[in-house]
Amino acid sequence: MAAYGPLAVIVYAEVKKHNLFKITNASFFLEELIEFYMDNAQKISEDETAIGKLHLLVSLFPSTEYLAKLLPTRTKSSSRDMVLIKLLLDIMAWYYKATERPLFTKLQKEIIPLALTFYRSISKEKLKEINVNLLSSGCSDGKAGVKAVSYTHLTLPTICSV
Repeated sequence: MAAYGPLAVIVYAEVKKHNLFKITNASFFLEELIEFYMDNAQKISEDETAIGKLHLLVSLFPSTEYLAKLLPTRTKSSSRDMVLIKLLLDIMAWYYKATERPLFTKLQKEIIPLALTFYRSISKEKLKEINVNLLSSGCSDGKAGVKAVSYTHLTLPTICSV
């Protein structure tokens, strides 16, 4: 988890405090977060509890204002938090697109502007590195192909591509 920076510690602590899902090993927190998100996102139309779980998950994320402060500039884009920022943006964008009615206010006023700032702050090479890192997360169980396809299908990784 230390490889993902201080933001990972904050999100980890919040998830653990609220006992949202079982964290088997702190080193695999990112993988378990992705798995929890994907499992509930796939069930959202048929399982009312899935919406509640995703709502709680998103409510535990740092504010968009806090995330904006962590974004690097084009000249300084080596932040360890970038992988997790992208993941949180993907989850929030998908969640608000799927659940916010009628006008997508939070999505339009907070998530998309932050995503635009994020994508403008990094190079194409850095974005590719971040995406590879995210898609390889959770591959320890041998289901990398399925997870990668599911992850990209359920999120909006190209919402504001460079």
